[in-house]
Amino acid sequence: MAAVTQPLAGDEVITKVGYDAFVGTELEARLVALGVRHLIVAGVFSELCVDAIARTGFQKGYRVSVVSDATMPLERAADEVLGFMQRYYDVAIVTAATAT
Repeated sequence: MAAVTQPLAGDEVITKVGYDAFVGTELEARLVALGVRHLIVAGVFSELCVDAIARTGFQKGYRVSVVSDATMPLERAADEVLGFMQRYYDVAIVTAATAT
């Protein structure tokens, strides 16, 4: 797993209130304002939080990449969780070194 990082000065931080960062936050409004069309997702509990944002992003028309070496599943094998997202949400599986 990649090293834990902290936001840099000037980075925007959006605090989510549940599994899905799109729900109950200003995330989508910020993405639209910035013209973002590609989400690069990392985080813990791959089958919950990462899956939720990947699924919602896909349903909203974003291109979604999940960083395999910067996610951690809760109960299932990483390959199973990432494979599910790849099959059903057309997620690109990338590494921290290849994420762009």
